[in-house]
This record gives sequence, structure tokens and C-alpha cells, in this order.
Amino acid sequence: MISAKINVNGKVQGVWFRDYVKRSAKELDLTGRVKNNSDGSVSVEVEGKKEIVKQLIDKIRIGSPLSRVDNVTVDWQKFENKYNFFEIIR
Repeated sequence: MISAKINVNGKVQGVWFRDYVKRSAKELDLTGRVKNNSDGSVSVEVEGKKEIVKQLIDKIRIGSPLSRVDNVTVDWQKFENKYNFFEIIR
């Protein structure tokens, strides 16, 4: 098990991107959260099996139909078991 902090830049706000990430994470049975940042980027914190988290990262790189993902950075971290489900932070 692993934790990851992911930052996504591009056209990722106002295009249902957070909902896309939440649905994708729930399909993969991952826990964590996704939120908009004031600089226009989106942050994702996710926990689960590393190979499954990598699948979510692949989906994030593709993005929602209306989004445009320019850059994805991933900071792998020690598993902390902080989350019970996946949520959108408003």
C-alpha cells in the first residue's frame, strides 16, 4: 500500500475534472480526495495499492472529456491509511 500526492495543471477546473477523478478512483476502489487550487491546478491525494494508484494516474493524464491536462506531478509517500472513501473537497 502507498500514498501519493498528485498535482495536475492545464484546463482542469470548470470541466468536471474533479468528478471524473472521483468516479475513476471509486471504480478502482481507492481512497483519498481531490480539490481545486487557487492557481487553477487540481490536487489529488490517494491511497491504495501502488499498481492501482498508477492506473488512476494514467486516467488523470487522459483527463475528463472537456479538460486538457498539461502536466501531472506525483509525490509518492508512505501509506498512512488516512481516508475511508474518496471525496471531492469544495
